[in-house]
Amino acid sequence: MARTQSRALRLAVLALACTTLLVACGDDKEEASTLRPPAAGLSDYVSPHPAGTKLGNENIARFRRLVEEGINQGQLEVMDELLAPDILDHQWYGPGYPPSRAGIKALTAALRTAFPDDLHAVATTLVASNDGHQTFAIIRTTGTNTGPYLGVPPTGNKIALDIEEAARWENGKMVEHWGVADNLGLLSQLGFFPPGSVPDFSVDLVSDEFKQKYANPRPLDPTVALTVDQKLASVRRATEVGVNTGDLYVDAEITSDDYVEHEFYGPGYPDGVERHKAAIAVNRTALPDLNTKILQVEAIGQGEHVFGIFKAAGTNLGPFLGIPPTGNPIEIDVFEYFHFDQNGKVNIHNGVADLLGLIDQLGFIPPGSTPAYSPEKVDPKFKALLETDTKK
Repeated sequence: MARTQSRALRLAVLALACTTLLVACGDDKEEASTLRPPAAGLSDYVSPHPAGTKLGNENIARFRRLVEEGINQGQLEVMDELLAPDILDHQWYGPGYPPSRAGIKALTAALRTAFPDDLHAVATTLVASNDGHQTFAIIRTTGTNTGPYLGVPPTGNKIALDIEEAARWENGKMVEHWGVADNLGLLSQLGFFPPGSVPDFSVDLVSDEFKQKYANPRPLDPTVALTVDQKLASVRRATEVGVNTGDLYVDAEITSDDYVEHEFYGPGYPDGVERHKAAIAVNRTALPDLNTKILQVEAIGQGEHVFGIFKAAGTNLGPFLGIPPTGNPIEIDVFEYFHFDQNGKVNIHNGVADLLGLIDQLGFIPPGSTPAYSPEKVDPKFKALLETDTKK
């Protein structure tokens, strides 16, 4: 493949990764990423919801310990205490990371090595399922890159990393974990991906099918979701009808007038719910067979918080904003959050997807262009704690 074509295709995937409704990069408050501008942070947009059960409160407290002692203080011992040795971990951390509990500890050690002075994580939203057995969290991790990241010299850059995750607990141990981190955003802020690589959105660059939908919008049928079942149905409809069939107007029917979108879809995209229309049109032009499978949607309390775990798959058979298709298949994990107001409308949305996995599956990460984990690349002080896990 010619160098110019290879570069164009890599940029297409980077653009795709940062503009899709399902595959979105999140937003930053403190720093200017090379792939996205700074935007409002997440720390105040939802106050934590008190757990409805004693067990829920206990598991929330356990999760807080993992964040505070594990990430913020680098005490990997707390992971040995609170994570089951054979935990079923569905998160992909990046090249070279081991599976299960060892991977969680290895990622923490890598981050503590790269951001030794001011690494700080805060669960901006942390709730428990109504039965108390599962916790859901949105985490914002910030820091300054003053140490080597997997052997790469420090840049001095400030970063903000968004993570959404869920954990299932049994007898005081986390036994199953789902998570999606904005690893592409992390690497872009560290300078691994070039600025100016994302093309602007334009309606002129979507397929004729979606040009027609823009030009001839269908009548809206606004819905109100007041019960838990209705709220879950709204989320499922946004996915199964909006994304999976290419209906540009479903989101406008379920969102409030003061709706806030915390995902960034790319330069040139409109604000609010109009971003969703643009993202669906772009995605389904590039991935005409895009299908998102719902693995779990969970309503907290009376459904004011709804978390969703999804798997998105498709084939890049169409152009992305004018860039030729690759023909490659993808399958990535996606985590979504919806907040419903008292009137039964979605007024806040956030989401994170496995973007690094996306571009890796499409073959646009040249060997050696992004660092792979190995124990030798983290601070030696973590060596003994990393060696306590022998499961591979």
